[in-house]
Amino acid sequence: MMLFFESGSPHKAPVVDLSSQGISFITRRTLRPGDVILISFDIPFEVYAVPPGFKLKARVRWIGAASGNRNLKRVGCEFHKLRPDEHELITRIIRYGILRER
Repeated sequence: MMLFFESGSPHKAPVVDLSSQGISFITRRTLRPGDVILISFDIPFEVYAVPPGFKLKARVRWIGAASGNRNLKRVGCEFHKLRPDEHELITRIIRYGILRER
């Protein structure tokens, strides 16, 4: 699964982990703990029923090295001020992703 995040200009990044509380992804972009970014997912509407233009705020909690390439960073974020309807959409994405892996 891919996501787009906005911290300045939009950037596409692969998702490493997703939970109802947060997300981690791989990037070359410079981010700092405490930064708040906007996240949208590159997923098909027909499958996930996530409305077009759906974006979440996430606060960067930690940054670590991504294995295999010192130019890449793994970034861990906590969803910021998640509304109940946004939480439901994240849960739907997670649930469908788990079912697809089986």
